[in-house]
Amino acid sequence: MQLRLLLGNALLGAGRNREARETYFDVYRRCRMERLRGKLREIGHKALMNAGLATKNLGEYRTAIQFYREILASDLVQQPLQEIQIRNLLGSLLNRLGESDEADAELNRALKLALRYEEHSLEADVRLNLAVLAFHRNQPEQVTENLERSRELAGDDPERRLRVEINMGTLLWDMGDTARSWIFFDKAQDFARRQPLERYLPLILANQARIRSQEGIASEAVSLAEEALELNDTLQLEDAWVREACKEVLDTHQAETEDHFRLAEVLIKSHEMVAVSAEMRRIIRDVDALASSDLPVLVLGETGTGKELVARALHNAGPRREAPFVPVNCPAIPETLFESTLFGHVRGAFTGADQDRKGLVELAGDGTIFLDEIGDLPLSIQPKLLRFLESGEFQRMGSGQNHYSDARIVSATNRDLAELMAQRQFRNDLIMRISAFRIELPPLARRREDIYFIAASLLDELNRRHSTRKAFSARALKLMNEYPFPGNVRELRNAVMRGFQIAEHEIEPADLGIQHVLSDDREIRRRLPARDAASTVSQGEEEDWVLKINRGQGLPNGMNLEGALHDLEKRIIVRALDFRRGDREKTAEDLGLSFRALKYKIAKYGIKSRKRRGVLPDSPEERESRP
Repeated sequence: MQLRLLLGNALLGAGRNREARETYFDVYRRCRMERLRGKLREIGHKALMNAGLATKNLGEYRTAIQFYREILASDLVQQPLQEIQIRNLLGSLLNRLGESDEADAELNRALKLALRYEEHSLEADVRLNLAVLAFHRNQPEQVTENLERSRELAGDDPERRLRVEINMGTLLWDMGDTARSWIFFDKAQDFARRQPLERYLPLILANQARIRSQEGIASEAVSLAEEALELNDTLQLEDAWVREACKEVLDTHQAETEDHFRLAEVLIKSHEMVAVSAEMRRIIRDVDALASSDLPVLVLGETGTGKELVARALHNAGPRREAPFVPVNCPAIPETLFESTLFGHVRGAFTGADQDRKGLVELAGDGTIFLDEIGDLPLSIQPKLLRFLESGEFQRMGSGQNHYSDARIVSATNRDLAELMAQRQFRNDLIMRISAFRIELPPLARRREDIYFIAASLLDELNRRHSTRKAFSARALKLMNEYPFPGNVRELRNAVMRGFQIAEHEIEPADLGIQHVLSDDREIRRRLPARDAASTVSQGEEEDWVLKINRGQGLPNGMNLEGALHDLEKRIIVRALDFRRGDREKTAEDLGLSFRALKYKIAKYGIKSRKRRGVLPDSPEERESRP
């Protein structure tokens, strides 16, 4: 019997509640056949007690309550410790079912027994349930008093300490304090992984997924929910609440994030670039199309937008990937050394040239030469580069012998080459040669969808490299989403790396080093494009800005073209949903969108819509087909 009881305990500890319950029932039946004498009485009590625990874990609370009441009514309870355990469990279940008076009676009986017999560990468990009961009765002082006492009594018991953190997180969530709730669940997750107490992880992760979902951080909510479900299956747990909570999060957000995660993963692997926004996806398509070509490419964009990454992607995605990629920082090379650096020199070509030396063009072989900031290329070198681009031929400095290279030229600049040409600082024919195809990189403020994925992928890389588990807080993610990032991706990377170095576990806004810019709200509103700018417009302006445009009065203060387009798109979707009584499938058909695309836009704009009963209007096609 003892071995069968241990088997049941192992199954219960692994979360295999149905199998555990059947094993306990079998033990209890066998003990009863022996009339529950001596040692068998204790084994029978434990078996029936744990059968109730397994039943509770399966969500069958009424059945579990019946188990415990039968135990109290029978002659199985022989020790005060057993009665404390049962009454505590009874109180917890009754509280879950909303029967607070009965719960209060059972829990206070358990507390009196625990105090009388100085059962401190059991008192800690009872006080946790009393804190939950006090919360539901709106008694905040009793909540605080019982939780603090429970924490003191938990002592060095890892499982009880973990349960305190989980219960604190749950109470704060119920009180609407999601920021503090996240902190307690995050502590619990770290504690559960270190102890280890893995069987609690699905419950913790599911709660964290709910918090991120409520905060609107869809991608992290989906990731947490998926991990919770995966662990639930791996550990063979049967927690119905975890499944329901995760399903709710996934149903809400998965459609809007799963394509982004898949796309981000593919792009990181293939191009070492994070790009899920529409503009960057178009650029990636251009990179894929041009990778196998020999055409010179000019990459345009502000400082820090990732011009060298695009150049490397062009190189790595094509047949030249096995050959060298040679970056040349044009502003860093003095004009007197530029020709020698690029094309090489022979011995005696100038003072100090004591031997022949190959230039970067020759060293690149069949690879790629990346001329970064080509707008700073000295005017004296431009004819020689033009000749190389036309024929592939070049001469080492100080030599009349022609050499040939098949290297491809990719250039980049953040300067206006047309303006440089007008100032006679750049040759028009060279512009035509280096820009057989142009790729224009948008600033990060125009591709805000990429911010989370760039930050998350960098943080994941840092965590792997240093064997840590640091994460962004909700406030840090919100700040990154609002900040204009004038330094673009480079500034974002620096902020993440700074936050990683400073934070002990969770990266907060102050750790990123960019929070001070938000002190001037007008500056943020001026620099932020898109949807946030529209939100500063008053209700009256929001309704009639189209009329103002028609009258030649311009856009309202705080709204730019992109913000206006976002506002117009949101209005169209709201009205289309209203026309279809909230039916998203019909609305998607009317708007010519996929269902997934419509769900993404609804979430993006925070549109509230529910399907309403009643006859839906006909589709445009149905109206046209009518006689």
